[in-house]
Amino acid sequence: MFRKYFLPDKISLFLKGFLFVLLLVPFTMAGQGEAEYSGPFSVSGYTGIAEFKYQIEEGDTILTGPFELSQIDPRSLIQEEDDYFLFKGGFKNDLPDGYWKFVFGEFGTNNNAEFEDNAYRVKLDGIIHRASGSLNNGKPNGKWTHKIEELDNSEIERVLFNSSINFEYGVPQRSFNIENERLTLIGRFLRDGLAHDVWELYSSDALGATENWYFQDGRLEQIIIQQDNNTRTLKGFPRKMQNPKVINLDERFIKILQLRQQLINKGDTVLNDSQMGNLLAENASNYKKIDDILSNLGKSSFMPEFKVKAEYFPLTDNEKELLDDIQEYVIKSEEINQFFIESSQLKILQLSDDDVAFLVAATKGINSNYLSLVKDVVRYEESDILEFVPRNEFKGEENYSSEFEVNYQGQDEGLSGTFLGPQNRQFNFNKDGLELVAEVAEYSYFSLEHIKDQLSNKLTERQQEQKLANLEEELIMGLNAANEATDSLSSILEGPEKQAVLSIKEKVNSDLKNYSSIEDPNVKIDRARELITCFSDLTKLSLTIGNLPARAQEIKEEYTEEVFNPFTATLMDEEVKKRITNAYNEVLIPHFLKKVQSDLTCENTEEINDLLNKSYLRVLELKEEDTSRIERKLKKEKDPQEVLQMLNIQAVNNEIDG
Repeated sequence: MFRKYFLPDKISLFLKGFLFVLLLVPFTMAGQGEAEYSGPFSVSGYTGIAEFKYQIEEGDTILTGPFELSQIDPRSLIQEEDDYFLFKGGFKNDLPDGYWKFVFGEFGTNNNAEFEDNAYRVKLDGIIHRASGSLNNGKPNGKWTHKIEELDNSEIERVLFNSSINFEYGVPQRSFNIENERLTLIGRFLRDGLAHDVWELYSSDALGATENWYFQDGRLEQIIIQQDNNTRTLKGFPRKMQNPKVINLDERFIKILQLRQQLINKGDTVLNDSQMGNLLAENASNYKKIDDILSNLGKSSFMPEFKVKAEYFPLTDNEKELLDDIQEYVIKSEEINQFFIESSQLKILQLSDDDVAFLVAATKGINSNYLSLVKDVVRYEESDILEFVPRNEFKGEENYSSEFEVNYQGQDEGLSGTFLGPQNRQFNFNKDGLELVAEVAEYSYFSLEHIKDQLSNKLTERQQEQKLANLEEELIMGLNAANEATDSLSSILEGPEKQAVLSIKEKVNSDLKNYSSIEDPNVKIDRARELITCFSDLTKLSLTIGNLPARAQEIKEEYTEEVFNPFTATLMDEEVKKRITNAYNEVLIPHFLKKVQSDLTCENTEEINDLLNKSYLRVLELKEEDTSRIERKLKKEKDPQEVLQMLNIQAVNNEIDG
């Protein structure tokens, strides 16, 4: 309500009428019990300059008479962009009443200005949203329109959204149309706001209506959808609904239809592609924008309520109890799943232990084939659609069993096995409705708990070794960094550089697999430390190899000079000191890349990377030195070790031999 923004600071001033005048605040008395305000004002996130009248009745601020709030900032427009708005209308006893218009603009300017009638005029680019219509005691009455347009140089470039709906004291009436850039919806209502006759949805991508929704006194009879040159006819609600209930035609109603279609027609998802819900949601969003403003100013009920009838199946007391159990099982199951997700030790252990790999694969099967149904039902309840679908369509005698096949990856090959479920419990899936869902929820939870107990036994020793756990987390981070670097670089490199990077990736994953097979915890700790350093060195080496093409180009440009050609009397580009650049490009770099592909170890990785970097920097240095003696020695030298020595390049630990 408006009183949120205004009442606390202003009532005391109003009660001291003479003090108003003495302090020259922007309030003036307009009559007995009535005052005017002109000045800064905020509502629903919009701050601007307002002018309105109000009264104080029993401590409440009551808006009455004309109201206007607007904001425009030319300086902001010139510098970058301006968010303009204008709300103009009137109030009657704190209720929006009479004609109202709302304008929202996001404007920029192309800085082209004209001078006319002693004023500068600029052209605008941006988006403008205009909404207008009449209200009667806070409810839309008569024709309301929304139009959103894109402006280019102050001209309408295209219409982004347009809707026109007739109301009678808040209830939509007669024909309406809603359209955006791609879709147009045409339909009509009865006098009580219920959808009636055919609603036609047109798309700019197709000829004729793509969707026809047939209503009879609010009851959806059928939907005809044109899809991929095929016509699909979907049944709506039966003529004699057991327990019809009037609800809003909104996203929830669309979800109800989608779920009914999937249940009754065995997984048919054609309605999931319907565009009707998206367009109605877009229209509702534009109306809510206005409703938020009016509701924070005074009392109003502005949102349009498109009414339909849906078959209603209220939850029984037994079903409510079952839902409580189902929700509890979902919470407990998700806690166990979180354990599986967060256990880095488990991710490593499954690489070397086929039993663990089997159990991990079984958890995925439980989540995708069992727990997914249960979580869907919980979501239906939270979205308030569960009571609008026939629960007896949840059937399980053919879909669920306490045993199921599991396919998983063993150490050396793909394997399969049968998950038997917890043996200390009996499950009966020959049920339907929420009784089936509760049975599936219970099975999912106890199966996951059973798996967790088995995995915990395998992980107990490892969990006690916190040092190893921390090392393995760091190891996985190093593995991911190395794989990300090699994957990214291999997609852009070519030739020997690409092959070298792929060799690094192969080594990283091979080292991790070998590591996972180590059983002695003490040996594992030492090896984990070695691999953390090794993976870091391999990542650095990958990045260095990735820079080789750019470095080669830089060296070429550095060693290219303009030389005067006396025969043509022109300046020509000529590469100088070719023996040095050839030694780098044709001897050293191929040698290092070959070493990476054929003889890369954790011990020599740092040395290779060090020599690659030193060779590059040394060649750049030699450009400015007297190298005639070195060039003579390099004339026929092909031995990389000799070249390194001639260029005075030494490795840190001299691990690399010829």
